[in-house]
Amino acid sequence: GQAIQALSDATLTIAKSEFVSFVAHELKNPLTSLRSAVETLPMVKNDDSRKRLLAVIEHDRGSLTSASLGVLTAGRALAKQMGTQLEAVTIGANADALSAVAAAHGASVTHQVHHAALVDFGPEAWGESLAQVIRSTNPQVVIGTGTERGHEIVAPAAARLDLPAAMNCTAFDENFTGAGALNVLRTRWGGSLMERAAVDAPVKLVTLANHVVE
Repeated sequence: GQAIQALSDATLTIAKSEFVSFVAHELKNPLTSLRSAVETLPMVKNDDSRKRLLAVIEHDRGSLTSASLGVLTAGRALAKQMGTQLEAVTIGANADALSAVAAAHGASVTHQVHHAALVDFGPEAWGESLAQVIRSTNPQVVIGTGTERGHEIVAPAAARLDLPAAMNCTAFDENFTGAGALNVLRTRWGGSLMERAAVDAPVKLVTLANHVVE
């Protein structure tokens, strides 16, 4: 694909408790710029006005997690229902190769976020990165994994964007077309309670409960 610069420089407050081990030199200046590159597959027009469903690809130093395969599968089905395209986002340059996996599962575009502070996982940095991608692409729905790490990415992004998020969803409204609220069924209290909820926001942030899609 062709890599282009997508996100403008922004600032990130580095949390010492999380990043001192690998970005100690950055702590002298806690305002760190983040930039990303967008991987656009051939024959796909990058039209910023179109509808989008964004799948967040969880990985461990470049190795795809099984939970992310479920997100790609569920995201592809929901995007088809909405009449839109599935797009993916990877965080950290060591995940760039996963764009091929995302494409094989139906993602038309992979947004790749690059920064030295993103080599290892850190909730604040990864959440800020996702928030920047959301600001830049303006998707209708963002779906992440229902793992601990997935929640630690989506929750900070939701807080930075002042948006609600529905965690551990097991089903999505079969009649949702992109307009109005997104009705979901989700688990609460460790799976002991099933709750119906409506996500009514300009961008619907959700996570997919583990093992819903195998």
